[in-house]
Amino acid sequence: MSLELLAAGKLLEIALNAIVGDAASEGAKLLWQKIKNRLQTNQPIEAEIVELEQNPTQENLKQLEPFLHVEMRSDPKFAEEISKLGREIAQASGGDNITTGDIKAETGGVAAGKIDAPGSQFGGSYTTIIHNYEGKGEAQKDTQDSRSTGQANSQTTSTNLITLPPNLDNWVERKEEIEKIEAWLNNRQVTTVGITEAKTLGIQGLGGVGKSTLAAYFYDSLDFEAKFWADVSGKPDFKVFAEKIILALGGKVTPTNKNTELINNLLQLLNQRRCLLVVDNLETLLDEERNWQDKDYQQFFSLWLNNGTNSTLFITTQDKPTLFQGLQHWHTLGGMKIEEGIALLNKLAIQGTKAEFETFVKYVDGHPLTIKLVAGFLKEYCDSQLSRVEELELEQFDLAYQEAEGLHRSKQDARLSWVIQQHLARLNPEQAQFIKNLSVYRLPFNREAARYM
Repeated sequence: MSLELLAAGKLLEIALNAIVGDAASEGAKLLWQKIKNRLQTNQPIEAEIVELEQNPTQENLKQLEPFLHVEMRSDPKFAEEISKLGREIAQASGGDNITTGDIKAETGGVAAGKIDAPGSQFGGSYTTIIHNYEGKGEAQKDTQDSRSTGQANSQTTSTNLITLPPNLDNWVERKEEIEKIEAWLNNRQVTTVGITEAKTLGIQGLGGVGKSTLAAYFYDSLDFEAKFWADVSGKPDFKVFAEKIILALGGKVTPTNKNTELINNLLQLLNQRRCLLVVDNLETLLDEERNWQDKDYQQFFSLWLNNGTNSTLFITTQDKPTLFQGLQHWHTLGGMKIEEGIALLNKLAIQGTKAEFETFVKYVDGHPLTIKLVAGFLKEYCDSQLSRVEELELEQFDLAYQEAEGLHRSKQDARLSWVIQQHLARLNPEQAQFIKNLSVYRLPFNREAARYM
C-alpha cells in the first residue's frame, strides 16, 4: 500500500489560508498550527515565521519550504498527518481533483508531479514535489542492536536527530577538563591555510560520565558565528543529518540533492564561516570494530579531517573511531573529583556529613549519573538523607555484579541498572509498567502515543 504525501510547498499554501482573511477553515488553522509548532521547535526560523504571518506573500512562503521539507523527511508520521489534513482541506474547499501526475519515484523516493487545487489560496496548476512513502511506519525504526554489524548503510535507518543540547540544571564546573579544552580552543597555530584553532576535538568516556553535559557547557559559552548540536543517538540517516545542519548554517537544500552534494555543501559552509558543530553520542554510528556503519558519514568525517578549516567539530563518544586515532585534541573523561561530586550532591539538596559525602562519591567513582539517580531515590524515599543510602542495598549490588560480571560493558553500567531496579521495586505494577513503556520514547511524543502507555 502506497501513501502519497503532499509536498511541503503545497501544504504551506493550503495552510496560508489560515493567515490571510477571516474566513479560514478550522482545518486550515489546525494545519498551520501543526506546521508552525513543528518548525518553531526544531528549526531556527522564528523571524521567518513572524514575517510570513505579518506579510503572507509567496516569497515569504518559499522561505519556509525547505525547512518543512526536512521535517517531513525526518518524520514520516508527521508527514502523513499533515498531508492527510491538507488533502481534506483542499477537497472540502472544492479541490476534489487533486492529482499527482505521473509519479516515477522509486520506493521512498521523490518525484515531480502536477497538482490541480482550485481551492488553494494561490490556485491554478503548478509543478510540485510529492513523496512516495510505501507505508513503512514502524518499519523505519531500528530494531537491531546499533553495534551488531559493520555493513555500510545497513544500520543508520532511523530519522531521529536531536538538535537541542542537554540542559545545565545542577551544573557543577569540572575545572580541570574545562581548562584543558579551553587551552585547545585558544591555542592558535599557523598552518598552510593561515591561523586556525583546534578544528577537531573529542571527549570519550562511559555512558553517564558527563560527556554531553560538558560539551553543552562549551556549546552555551563559546562565541561562534553559528552553532549546531547534532545528537546522533537516534542513528539518523546521513541525509537528515546533513540537511538540518546546512539549513541551520544558512545554506540551501533541494529535494534532488544527492548525499555527495550535501557533503560538499556542508564542508563548504563550515569552511566559509567560523561555526561550532557538536556531534553527540557518535558511538551509535560505529560498528564493533569502531568503523563507520554508513559510508556517507565516513566520507564526511574523512573529508573534514583532511580539508576542514575555520570551524570546530566537537565530538562526544563512548568509543573513539578508528578514523580519529592519532588526533591530538582528545580527552578521556573519568568520574568527578570528590569535591565536584560533593558539590553535585549539595545542588541536588541531599543532606549528610562531609565524611558521608566523601565515602559515597568514592564508592560510585564520582559517576555523575549514578549520583543523580541515587539522589532521586533518597529524595523520594529517604527524606534526602544520605545516611539512609543503605536502603538501596548497594552491598547486594556488589555481590550481584561479581556473579554477573561480563554481562555489562562496565561496573558503572551494572550499578546504574541496579539503582533503577531499586526505583522500580518501590512502584506498584501499574506505575512500573508505565515507566517501562515511557522509557522507549527518546524524543517528545504526542497524545496518541501517550494513550498506548
